[in-house]
Amino acid sequence: MLASADGGVVLLMTGGRLDALLVEMAGLDAGQTLASWLRDRNPIPVDCAYADLQARDGLTHLDTFVVDTRDTTFTAGGQVNLNNERLDISIIAHPKDPSALVGRSPLHLGGTFNHIETSVHRQGLIRRAGASAALAALASPLTALLPLLEVGTGPEMQYCQGLISRSRDAIQEGDME
Repeated sequence: MLASADGGVVLLMTGGRLDALLVEMAGLDAGQTLASWLRDRNPIPVDCAYADLQARDGLTHLDTFVVDTRDTTFTAGGQVNLNNERLDISIIAHPKDPSALVGRSPLHLGGTFNHIETSVHRQGLIRRAGASAALAALASPLTALLPLLEVGTGPEMQYCQGLISRSRDAIQEGDME
């Protein structure tokens, strides 16, 4: 039945929580992952989660996908094929706080519904490792850490209010496009 799906769905969640360790791991943040693992792992509140999915003949595209927490904002794009039950989605973490030892690169979810495979887009990691090696060779070993630093976007990067307004407007207009 879903293989012939046509139309759109908008999902909005406010509230909820995510495991702090998973949030840091998804951002490939070794420094804060270790800190979360060693200290009390209180869940991180989810300010909002928003998804705008558009389907045609069972092929569903993630037009907009955002999960916003006080620590990190996650965005995603890709598609889910309901005909052959396969997915191809990339998730990007946008940390709001500074950190060291970050290998930030998009995460990839692929495979079938029964066997989802997770991986890291290697190109981003290779670029950071290459920059780190070049700085170590050209300058000093200490400068090799520069590509592994994350300054963060700051807490002012809030998606939720705009997404909630967009959802309410769509409901009032009766138009979910």
